[in-house]
Amino acid sequence: MEMLKNIYFDIGLFFILIALVMKFFPPKFGNFVYGVRTKVTMKNSAVWTNGQRLFSFSFLAIGIIFSILSIVKLDEIIKPFPMVLLLIYLWKLAEYFIHKYLVTTFPNA
Repeated sequence: MEMLKNIYFDIGLFFILIALVMKFFPPKFGNFVYGVRTKVTMKNSAVWTNGQRLFSFSFLAIGIIFSILSIVKLDEIIKPFPMVLLLIYLWKLAEYFIHKYLVTTFPNA
């Protein structure tokens, strides 16, 4: 357990770094290496660009959440498996809300 001492803080920093990379180097339309890919974002480049911008903000929020959880020492209370589930849940929740936002913003896409 000593090895996992600051892993949540490292995960938070990693997600913040990914958010900054996505912000300053957004993925090109249809990129299969990184970026959020949903049925809506794959339709045209305007929707793709907005989706990637929103997803970078989501990554920033997830990174901040995990950094705060590390600072609050929640890692001593919550075991690693539920934290991984929390990470997956936040990721999927971000994808869901981005998809819903894009569907309402771009109804013809």
